[in-house]
Amino acid sequence: MRPLQRLAKRAVRGIGYELVSPRNLWRVALATHLRSLLGLYEIGAVLDVGANKGQYRDFLRTEVGFQGWIISFEPLPSLSQSLLERAQQDKYWLVFPFALGAQPQRRPIHVTQHSVFSSFLPPGDSGPALFGQQMTVSATEPVEVRRLDDVMGEIADKVEPGHIYLKLDTQGFDLDVVEGAKAFLPWVRALQTELAFIPIYLGMPTYEQTLRVLADKGFEVSGFFPVNFDDHLRVIEADCVLVNAPRAATQLTSA
Repeated sequence: MRPLQRLAKRAVRGIGYELVSPRNLWRVALATHLRSLLGLYEIGAVLDVGANKGQYRDFLRTEVGFQGWIISFEPLPSLSQSLLERAQQDKYWLVFPFALGAQPQRRPIHVTQHSVFSSFLPPGDSGPALFGQQMTVSATEPVEVRRLDDVMGEIADKVEPGHIYLKLDTQGFDLDVVEGAKAFLPWVRALQTELAFIPIYLGMPTYEQTLRVLADKGFEVSGFFPVNFDDHLRVIEADCVLVNAPRAATQLTSA
């Protein structure tokens, strides 16, 4: 950030306002929403599925102010190793170097030029048209996939049923993670998933399909936060926060 930008930000903040770039408005809105939601439901642990370089962990710590457990899952070795090293400086950050899905397996992942687009699904025609070379597949490598249900025992001492937030950002694979979390999902009070309004991968679920599956599991929409738009101002992807507020504690399953 340039010196004049820092000075302007400090001056505006001093009178009770925040100077925000238009492209970051969705982040501010999401951070504000999560601050209220995580407090309301006394969330003690956030599961960060699809951690990439740890952007969401940083977002939670610096923009949301969350101080509880963050449990990250990232299958790409080059990224997970960096996360493991960074986590040594945060005693409430746990990193698992594998993916989550519907069943345990080793599965090839498409590694793209910009790692944030890496996915088990190959890019469709819309992806490269919208994001260019960032979605070019540079390599394919096998990674470990486990079910969230099978990881429950390893994180049980860090999560409390009914006080868990599940963040999903797996580039078209979110419903597979949900499928592998049948026993764990009732522990989740709220979750975040990335909805595809313009699918950019082959075989990825539409936003209607995703919302239908989650509604069937008792989750209701709490907020939509568009992430990006095409040249016609159509939403490409949006983060969606959903809550499982009606579920009583007595209905929660045990590990």
